[in-house]
Amino acid sequence: MPTGTRVPDVLVTRLADDMSTHLVNVNLTPEVQTRLANAFAYVLTTPSLPEAQVMQRVEEVRTVLVSAGVPTLPAQTIACDLHLIGTATGSGAATP
Repeated sequence: MPTGTRVPDVLVTRLADDMSTHLVNVNLTPEVQTRLANAFAYVLTTPSLPEAQVMQRVEEVRTVLVSAGVPTLPAQTIACDLHLIGTATGSGAATP
């Protein structure tokens, strides 16, 4: 994420709410947790991330969640939240 940029609070809240709602009864293995953390970190910390690379990470998150037993719709919801964050300014975050 470029210096001085910030993800809008509404997007962070949306992601947190969706993860809290849809992952409450899901037991993610350490491997799945690591894959998800890496995908989120990449989108949040890579400056000037092209849309295609955001989409790769979004699809990875959706696929990992579904393979971990999360139903498709909730997995897609969480992946879409990441997409919104990743495309807020085209660089992983929005300026305040």
